[in-house]
Amino acid sequence: MNQTIIDAIHNKKRLSFSHSGVLRTVKPQAYGVTIEGKEVLRCYQVHGNTTFDSQNWELLDIAQISSICETQQHFLNPRPGYIRDDKTMEKIYAQI
Repeated sequence: MNQTIIDAIHNKKRLSFSHSGVLRTVKPQAYGVTIEGKEVLRCYQVHGNTTFDSQNWELLDIAQISSICETQQHFLNPRPGYIRDDKTMEKIYAQI
């Protein structure tokens, strides 16, 4: 379990990290484990992708994340389209 991710979700703060070599900034929405046993982060990416539109929903494998830190930027509410109790996750450590 990653306490930085849990704290960011509870405090509604953006996260910054490298994922598969790409620097990203996200609004974390849920963090848990899939049925296959992978730790994942459901988030809305606000910056940093290799596609033309860097703002989109992501389900990221925690094993591919490095240099993670909570930023000082808050967000107020879950992103439109967010669904609690993400069915992708068998166990949820934290969610908005």
